[in-house]
Amino acid sequence: MGGVVLIGASTGAPRTHHLYLGSMPEGFSATLVVIQHMPRGPFIHGFMRYLHSRAPVPTHLARDGDVLRPAEVLVVEPGYHLRFRKDRRSVELSPAEGENYFAPSMDVTFTSAAQVFGRHVCVAMISGLHAEHDGLSGCQAVRR
Repeated sequence: MGGVVLIGASTGAPRTHHLYLGSMPEGFSATLVVIQHMPRGPFIHGFMRYLHSRAPVPTHLARDGDVLRPAEVLVVEPGYHLRFRKDRRSVELSPAEGENYFAPSMDVTFTSAAQVFGRHVCVAMISGLHAEHDGLSGCQAVRR
């Protein structure tokens, strides 16, 4: 496993994902996890169609127990939080219940990745309008 790359994006960022998806290098060995702030409801299906049309690698909604695979994109569904299991091979998805205003939460996923992968994690934030509310403390956990 080549580690994980986490992309945290606020509500204004959905149309910018093509920038990094379109430039993924051949032989990319990490799993990419997208934490996109968006409301629950049908918007996620349009977002997934958008990603499918631009990603040169498999892209799907994360499910509890998904195994991390190189050159694959997992998207966290609105209303859920994604954490990494200590085995470094799979994810845990849980319904968001009062933990954080944002669900999915960048802080929850970033902090979990820092604890499990240590220095084998990379984080990027797109449009950090609400970074102080979600994303900043997770980025600090990864940096530490």
